Amino acid sequence: EGDPNAIETDGPFDRRFQPLMVGPPSAEQTSRILRGLRARYESPPRVQITDAALQKAVELSSRYITGRCLPDKAIDVIDEAGARQRLMPVDARKSLIDVEEVETIVAKMARIPAKQVSASDKDVLEHLERNLKMVIFGQDKAIEALAAAIKLSRAGLREPGKPIGCYMFSGPTGVGKTELAKVLATVFDRQLIRLQCYEGIDTNQALYEWDYARQMLQIRALSERDLADEEQVDKLFGPKFLLERPLLTAVREGDRAVLLIDEIDRADDEFEAFLLELLSDFQITIPEVGTIAADAPPLVILTSNRTRELHDALKRRCLYHWVGYPSAEREVEIIRVRAPDASETLAQK
Repeated sequence: EGDPNAIETDGPFDRRFQPLMVGPPSAEQTSRILRGLRARYESPPRVQITDAALQKAVELSSRYITGRCLPDKAIDVIDEAGARQRLMPVDARKSLIDVEEVETIVAKMARIPAKQVSASDKDVLEHLERNLKMVIFGQDKAIEALAAAIKLSRAGLREPGKPIGCYMFSGPTGVGKTELAKVLATVFDRQLIRLQCYEGIDTNQALYEWDYARQMLQIRALSERDLADEEQVDKLFGPKFLLERPLLTAVREGDRAVLLIDEIDRADDEFEAFLLELLSDFQITIPEVGTIAADAPPLVILTSNRTRELHDALKRRCLYHWVGYPSAEREVEIIRVRAPDASETLAQK
């Protein structure tokens, strides 16, 4: 135990130990850990922590508190809830820490509105179509198809391990395909990860790259200290020097993200074939690091301006929907909503 950098730069000392990687526990394991620690946090404030509060601490900390791992962030939520009661006047303390208290703590730690944390998936799904139509105008058919597919998927009518949704919106530029993905990420309170496709894009630019500049500096530093042994060389291709691109980030985030693959028609056939394989299993193999798989697949949206015909296999992988221009009357309505100060003559033009 100690400073890992000090150990890594000391070759003889480093070779005496076998590295052992300890990953974070699953949500179920974290729940068991919290139940084991419950007695410690119930005293001295002398409060009871419900099972539902422990489960909610695991669920919400996984979703909203980033940059840290389980069980640490879930334990901190419960610890913060107990400390909050301890700091209150005796007559104002609660005898029970429940789900509402946990939601308040997570909202404070993640710096987001408490209402956003407490909104259940049921509430989101119930008003999904309405909320999308309040922001996206003139594409009612696309929104209705998307909302219906998501509701069916969340109802359990999908294969285990498959994403909550994989949707392809094809149509001319400017009809709201990309905006629909952005609004969907906001409604579901998920991180939007966008991959902008272009002619000549390859898997490295979409998945990951190695930070060659830092690797060269590390090689120079190792050479000066005469530490260029095999183990030190292996570390040059470790997570420390890995630059994540959108697809790898989406796999790591899993169902906490909405993956937008924008203008897929600009990419070539080889990249389209690679993407088809990724959408089937949501795992990436990096030879130097190993296989990285999503715990639960992200929600995926592909857009196409139809500059070329896409393969049928990719269309079959997704729910395909054509998004066209709204009618002239509908466009006038959109202008009135978006620019209420515009005159009738200007709106008609």
